[in-house]
Amino acid sequence: MSNQNQRAVAATIDLSNSESPIWDDHQAAFYLKGIEQSDYAEKVGASLLEVIGTQTNLLDIGAGVGTVSRRIIADNALWTAIEPNHFLASYLTSHAAKWSYQLSVMQSSWQRLTANEIKPHKTSLAANTSGPVYDTKSFWHWQRNYTKDLMIWIVPAQDGPRGKCLSGFLSPELHGEAVGSSLETIVDELDESMQPHQILTVDWTFRQDFSTHEEADQYFQHNFNATADPEKAQAIANYLTLHLQQEGEQFFASAAKKSAVLIWKFN
Repeated sequence: MSNQNQRAVAATIDLSNSESPIWDDHQAAFYLKGIEQSDYAEKVGASLLEVIGTQTNLLDIGAGVGTVSRRIIADNALWTAIEPNHFLASYLTSHAAKWSYQLSVMQSSWQRLTANEIKPHKTSLAANTSGPVYDTKSFWHWQRNYTKDLMIWIVPAQDGPRGKCLSGFLSPELHGEAVGSSLETIVDELDESMQPHQILTVDWTFRQDFSTHEEADQYFQHNFNATADPEKAQAIANYLTLHLQQEGEQFFASAAKKSAVLIWKFN
């Protein structure tokens, strides 16, 4: 697609109200620590690699630290990582020299990038980022504009909660989040001409450790009892006593996840 056509398509996409909240560095660090202890890369990355094969030219939107990307790209691959969070973008930058990729890191949200700043790539990936869930159509058009051959989304598909990383560890009355897969909502939002050519689902487990029982209690109270309700605080404390797993000196919490992988093939 020519630069002129890119700008024309981009002009039709209304992004005026689509800026999604960006994690702060503390949230990003918590996610990174957990995802490295989880089997997400092993399960989802391996399943995706089996379907699409090794890629040599990748646009990675909401890249995180490239957990899935590094499973599907070849040595010396051209990898453009768009990541708005400072902590995660800095992680990518600091590791660039250690990895065998041609990595370019852009610390920005996708909404703030222009056609002059980014070029079309052979393959594009949006894994566990907000665009497909909250700005489905606008994001589809934006990503398609920069994709030549293969476009991929990875979105939450578990029947349980999908808000915070460990909400699924708690019982419904304690996490208080809406439950249900986002996959059907996303697919329904897309026009017939935008439907994915292939969908696969992969089960995996998010796992996080805490140094002490008290640290775990602090995390769950802060994230799931914002009003510091005494009755709920006691209920969370009791739940943790029953369900936290201790291994050596560490305490672990885990939540069952399911990812849906949506694939579009344009050539």
